[in-house]
Amino acid sequence: EEAPEPESDRSSRPANLLLVSAKSQSSLDETTADLARYLGEADGLDLHDVAYTLQVGRKHFNVRRMLLAHSLEEAAEKLGSLDPKAVLTSSLPKDFETPPVAFMFSGQGSQYVGMGRRLYEIEPFFRQELDRCFEIVASQSGLDLKSIIFPPPDQAEQAQQRLNQTEVTQPALFAVEYAVARLWMHWGISPAAMVGHSIGEYVAATLAGVFSLEDALRVVVQRGRLMQELPAGAMLSVPLTEAEVQRYLTDGVTLAAVNSTRSVVLSGPFEAIDQVEKALVADGVQVRRLHTSHAFHSSMMDPALPRFTEVVSSVTLREPALPYLSNTTGTWITAEQASDPTYYARHLRSTVRFADNVYELLQDSRLVLLEVGPGTVLATLARRHSANTLGRTILASLPHPKDESDEYEYLLRTLGRLWLAGVDPDWQSLYENERRLRVSLPGYAFERKRYWMGMTRPVAGVSAGEESARKRKQISEWFYQPVWREEKRLVPSKLDLPENAVAVLFDDVTELGGA
Repeated sequence: EEAPEPESDRSSRPANLLLVSAKSQSSLDETTADLARYLGEADGLDLHDVAYTLQVGRKHFNVRRMLLAHSLEEAAEKLGSLDPKAVLTSSLPKDFETPPVAFMFSGQGSQYVGMGRRLYEIEPFFRQELDRCFEIVASQSGLDLKSIIFPPPDQAEQAQQRLNQTEVTQPALFAVEYAVARLWMHWGISPAAMVGHSIGEYVAATLAGVFSLEDALRVVVQRGRLMQELPAGAMLSVPLTEAEVQRYLTDGVTLAAVNSTRSVVLSGPFEAIDQVEKALVADGVQVRRLHTSHAFHSSMMDPALPRFTEVVSSVTLREPALPYLSNTTGTWITAEQASDPTYYARHLRSTVRFADNVYELLQDSRLVLLEVGPGTVLATLARRHSANTLGRTILASLPHPKDESDEYEYLLRTLGRLWLAGVDPDWQSLYENERRLRVSLPGYAFERKRYWMGMTRPVAGVSAGEESARKRKQISEWFYQPVWREEKRLVPSKLDLPENAVAVLFDDVTELGGA
């Protein structure tokens, strides 16, 4: 009885990332066309196995193309037509090196109910890491983050109101960002540098080894609770430079953040922010109120600082093992700062100098910037930075809450775009919980050229470009079988051999063996 044919597992992935690469644009186009034709004619082929084969069974060259497809039919149609909205192409230098990646962790205001839900449903590793955070927070504080982030549909509105309270917002954002970062790292994309916006800096510090995960969540939960106990306030986004906004900083109004060259945030009591808002509008400046519960990074945070310093002093702080940027100084954090509890109190109160952080990242022309967390705010700020002049790759992990894109598909598309930029993921890790098969697909489309030297006479009776040089298309012509041919007994005198000797003769009809 024959062994059963191997079968691949069913997959919960809604779409698959198809990768094609070559050493030249013409070869890429021909390889793409061959694949499109093959998929269009395929019968019974599993698209998940096709994606797996293209990812782990092919050498990846510098001219690259990707498509996120839901079916064989869609893949064949879009690859065949090279649909510019779906099929993305890049051309890297022939001697390119894998670029380093910087993680950027989102700050307060980017949270929304359901953030990460699709990843939680589909990716076991993400679910494992997020559940770990949920369990730690619940054991330390009794807070059930999972029921707030992933509520039943009929409780979404109440959950959003709860999520917008800073005592919930901060640990919720930390947990989701940490889990997304761990997923990227599991997929072989580890940060060479990091930056976080306000609460996001704690995720960077944790991945750098300054905090253990348990200690980080303890500090973040207490940070949120201490800030929640303070009087409410308001925050205002203003499209001016840091210098231009100075004259609007009246008593009680603080410069809370410098997010980009022409984007700052003011913070303070409701009455003071109301007055500044009226003044700005009167001057023709279009401002926007932020959906926050308190006036973060302002003097209204001062009462919480002594108690928060005590909280940080109760945990172990280590020197960072990975470089990350400080919101407080605008440049790279030092070992002394990272291990000093008073730094975190200053960080809570001081201006978030995110524009300076991005400037530091942009000094490395090789660096790819990746926002890790819900939304696309930081990626947008980085793209708009005045120092971003090289057209570098700046991507986000999850869509904006108003974007109706499937979260998981958005993440996969970002993974593909990282590959287009030269990043080298660990493709095998995407399939560690499922069995996939390598399938037969069209090979590389070589650019064939003739290099015959114009010989005037055939070699050994074989015309140039014909029998010995022609491409053998039939598999039956690929192999040779040695055959013994028996001849009549030769006259010994002619061969000068003894009477009982045996002679074996080899005939090389092409004369190539004579060389």
